[in-house]
Amino acid sequence: MKDILAFGASLFCLLICISCCKESPEAKPLKIEPSCFVCLPGQTLSFSLSENTLTDGSIVWYVNGEVQPCNTQTLELQTLDEEKRYRVCARYSLGDTFLSSDTVTCYGTRDAGLLKVIYDYIDKYDYEAAISVSVRGNDYSYVFADGFASVPDGIRNTLTTPHILYSITKSFVAAAVLNLCDEGCLSMEDAISDFNLGLNPIYVNNDATIGELLTHRSGISDYTSNPYLFYDNPFSHGNPWNPIVILDYIQTPAAARGSMIYSSANYIILGLIVEAVSGMPLNSYLSDHFLRPLGLAGLKLAPQDSVDYGQLAHPHAYPSTFMNLVGDGQTLIDITDVIDGVCELLAKCSWAAGGMVGTADLVSAWGYHLLGNEGLVNRSIRDAILGSLECFNEDDPPTSAYGIATRKLFRDSKAFIGSYGRSIGDENLMFYNLDKDVCIVILTSSDMNVDGSPNIDDLMFAIYDAL
Repeated sequence: MKDILAFGASLFCLLICISCCKESPEAKPLKIEPSCFVCLPGQTLSFSLSENTLTDGSIVWYVNGEVQPCNTQTLELQTLDEEKRYRVCARYSLGDTFLSSDTVTCYGTRDAGLLKVIYDYIDKYDYEAAISVSVRGNDYSYVFADGFASVPDGIRNTLTTPHILYSITKSFVAAAVLNLCDEGCLSMEDAISDFNLGLNPIYVNNDATIGELLTHRSGISDYTSNPYLFYDNPFSHGNPWNPIVILDYIQTPAAARGSMIYSSANYIILGLIVEAVSGMPLNSYLSDHFLRPLGLAGLKLAPQDSVDYGQLAHPHAYPSTFMNLVGDGQTLIDITDVIDGVCELLAKCSWAAGGMVGTADLVSAWGYHLLGNEGLVNRSIRDAILGSLECFNEDDPPTSAYGIATRKLFRDSKAFIGSYGRSIGDENLMFYNLDKDVCIVILTSSDMNVDGSPNIDDLMFAIYDAL
């Protein structure tokens, strides 16, 4: 241990905290009271070694790895006015004798159960990148943010750090389409050809209907599997953004209508149809009909809305051969460091299929307003979305259990309705549960699609159980 003291102060604190939280073979652990509890933000915490007989020697307390200005057997700690986990341990020394305590964990929150399951998940996977969580019900809300928006740069993720939502965006576009149907401006039986979009008939079934586009049964293949979309970066070097160009990257001729093929191309086409029918840019339609009336103006649709891409949570990955990136498969790489302008590229190539940007609390509010019992979005829209999933049960594979912009998951016979938002170095979800009438949102900035990586479904189900 004397060798450790030779390191710098910050490293010293970290290593001592790790050491003091483990019992050495020759030492009996100190006992801290209380062993674990919940406190409210702003409350004074009191920890005591009173049951231990400690004379002479010195006592050092550590909170989250930092030495505290206290050398008595009682530590008083003023909690912050924000939710936080506090890990406390103590170390007693007298000459060459050292006694270390186990770690006491307390949660400065009114929702300790939720905070505990989130931190258990972070600890289990040693998760470093950004993770933002929000739970929303009619009379309940919870928000959480931790980790790093950029791991290599040490930029913290906060409650105000925006994320690209990717396919969660489809729920907004579906709501717009269903709203136009409700107003009599569109029909679920209208075909793509009715809107004179000029799409390539080899790759697009122009007789596919609005209903088939909404439920990914148009037979149109996805463009996101074409790597040249990223290599070409078609909207760089001053080239104007044009959503029609995105569809030029579809590689596979269209299959028969009715075929279930998850394809973001469906929602690019739906975005074009909304603009053609409403006479408005898609971002303006969403803002006027949903976001501003619901108090969710902080949600933006890139690239039509102005977005500061530098402020977004950066995508991260554990590369080896992925996207020709070189890594050891264990160290997170910030993809913005190796692919110039990747966030802007992904947003521009996603648009109506995945370009929405926002924070977890705004997304959970949207999800609840759209699907919740007391949500404020037109109830006929909710009924159409939920109705499109009524026929699916636990025995249906996930690929078939897909309705209008949403899919249906089951756990212990409980149904969760919503969608994922996945891309290079990001994994998000927004799911609503009817039994507890809550919407759960998890936004993360690390690629989860590798063996042994975290599964955010597990975290969602743990959060559900803790409610």
